[in-house]
Amino acid sequence: MDLFQLNIYANPLAYPFVIKSIKDFLNNNNLSIKKEGNLSINTYPKVSFEKHIMIETGYKKDEVKKICSRLPEFINHYNFYHPNNLDLNINLLDIKSQKEFQKSQPVKLKQIKWLFLITVISFIAGFLIANLKVHSQASIKNQELNLLLPQTSQEFEVGLAKYKNLPEQSAMLFEFKETTNQAFWMKNMSFPIDIFFLDQENKILDIQPNQAPCPLSGDCPKITSKYNYSKVIETKANFASQNSIQIGDQFNIQKTLIFTD
Repeated sequence: MDLFQLNIYANPLAYPFVIKSIKDFLNNNNLSIKKEGNLSINTYPKVSFEKHIMIETGYKKDEVKKICSRLPEFINHYNFYHPNNLDLNINLLDIKSQKEFQKSQPVKLKQIKWLFLITVISFIAGFLIANLKVHSQASIKNQELNLLLPQTSQEFEVGLAKYKNLPEQSAMLFEFKETTNQAFWMKNMSFPIDIFFLDQENKILDIQPNQAPCPLSGDCPKITSKYNYSKVIETKANFASQNSIQIGDQFNIQKTLIFTD
């Protein structure tokens, strides 16, 4: 097992959300948290919280870097702060042993007042965040869909194959950092679907309707778009034909926050 040190810097108000998101991301991607450093406050050039986390994993350095490179995108995807307000900076270091782990510097006495004030604010923000959930919906032609969002690289690859059936008025949304022409397929799927390829403004570029699951044996054909795309929505089969949805139509995608019990 190899060890790595993750250095995290974030806006104090967003800190509880950032740390919770990072821990969820690490656990979901088989990066075990071995040790955590102390909380530290930086006051120059602006106030920020600093924390170091030791990671233990069987992955090699290049793979860990590749996984952690998706962290900012993951955090920004689910945050309700403006990305510019996170002041997020993440560094990954390769360490040989636990002795090399550099804990964050303890808070200095002159920073106590800052710490007290920011801790109170962060506690309140953390309480609110712990009870908030991002709810995503898409609408088109007077039809509303609850969107399922893959949160890990594994969920992104598996997609709807993890479901035996798709709940009514539900769909899955895939969002890509850059435009792509990545192929999809129906391997291990249990039901047919319609696939909508969208641009950054949610306009439909191409539709691949009524795609059937691949057979248990034999070839599983790739499904592609005629054009590069930024997002994909997968719905139950015949959703396009039943609602007269065509290329050029536009989905309205909204993300809202709801309080959970």
